[in-house]
Amino acid sequence: MYWMRHTKQSTLRTLDFLEATGHGIKLAINSENDIIMTKNDYPDVYVCDNSGNLKFTFKRDSVQMPRYAFAISNENDIMISSQRNKAVDIYTDGGNLKLVINLPVYHGVIGIALNHIICRIVVLSLNVRRDSFYLLCYTLTGELETLTFLSKRTEAEIPPSIRSSPTVSFAIVWAKRIVYI
Repeated sequence: MYWMRHTKQSTLRTLDFLEATGHGIKLAINSENDIIMTKNDYPDVYVCDNSGNLKFTFKRDSVQMPRYAFAISNENDIMISSQRNKAVDIYTDGGNLKLVINLPVYHGVIGIALNHIICRIVVLSLNVRRDSFYLLCYTLTGELETLTFLSKRTEAEIPPSIRSSPTVSFAIVWAKRIVYI
């Protein structure tokens, strides 16, 4: 696996700790510019400095595909879907399990984001019984505050994703539209 560092003279760095396989890699950058990476087929979470040098790894709960959700909180906590996407595990930036958020029955995690404006964890879920997408809003201590219907799932639709930034609450992204909330 290769990592490109953008500087005046870009260097190509080999990430020797990652095997090149056909399975997806998810990455995020925290407020300290650390690079956090997961591979769908590995239980390890890799934490690197901004040059791609491995700082440390830790093991998540288990490897269960597909792994839809991975995000970083404003406190650099690492949020990863778990338990066959029926929960969200929140790890400290040091790799210690801090909190497990279990979703309501019939809901599965599709995506996770932090609403930076109100400091809430927002989970995009699919209720398989109702074949519908929902937004679940949790406090930072894992208490469910609101459960909001988003849309019905249509046949052969690629599931939407959820994105956030400090300047916008969050956005739901479909293949042909974006909803800012």
